[in-house]
Amino acid sequence: AAPAALAQTAPDTLRHLPPGTDFVLHEYTGAYSGYVLGHNSRGTEEYAERYHIDGSGRLIGVIAHIQGVVAHPNHVAGFNAYRVAASGLPDALIGSKQLFYGDLDLSGEPMLVRFSAPVAVADSFFVSFNVGDYSHGGYDGDDVALLAGPDGSRTETGGGSFGQNAVRLHNHGVRDWADLYTQNFTPVATHLALFPIVELANATAGEEAPAIVSMDLTLRAAYPNPARGAATVAFELAAPADVRVDLYDVAGRLVRGTDLGA
Repeated sequence: AAPAALAQTAPDTLRHLPPGTDFVLHEYTGAYSGYVLGHNSRGTEEYAERYHIDGSGRLIGVIAHIQGVVAHPNHVAGFNAYRVAASGLPDALIGSKQLFYGDLDLSGEPMLVRFSAPVAVADSFFVSFNVGDYSHGGYDGDDVALLAGPDGSRTETGGGSFGQNAVRLHNHGVRDWADLYTQNFTPVATHLALFPIVELANATAGEEAPAIVSMDLTLRAAYPNPARGAATVAFELAAPADVRVDLYDVAGRLVRGTDLGA
């Protein structure tokens, strides 16, 4: 099974890489050149990560971390969502958003991309970054890639899990997907820096919001959400403890941290 995302309150950004991870621009060595998750001499075009939720919800968009240089700002990149096929690889396209290369944030910082319309999802789904069909030329000077965690940042179980992330090879006849870890010529045991924003079904805000329960702590979603200025974070302790509350935005950036003491 896919590793559980770190947070699933709604709306929330699901992540297989925790905040603070040092993202990497993976490059080919040996027979191929270029980026493992971007433009390269192999001609691979699209890179996908599978996520799992309990139940159903609406996929609103993604947070992407991208780096590179652009020579042709009018070329088009895509952010997509797919169902999961019986093979464990991406299947039917269910949502998308296209952006010009010139509108990509290439700083490596979190970039918010909202799909053209929210997408209904349940159980497992893929999100992807597509650099387009550059194999036939006309992209000289464009070198763009998706960032990822360091090689080995997947757990042993995740690293051996077929279809945790996938790569699509250039093919005009069919969408030719392969497992990134076991079928790619340069296997990288990592997770992509591509994080879906999901609103779970039947979720509410405020004190009745779904809680994350861990040992002696019950933590509820911040409200109001979205918020400008003041927000409330509700939590309950089953035993005395030293408490610090950290509040992050949907891009994983720390908004405020407060030490409350004992």
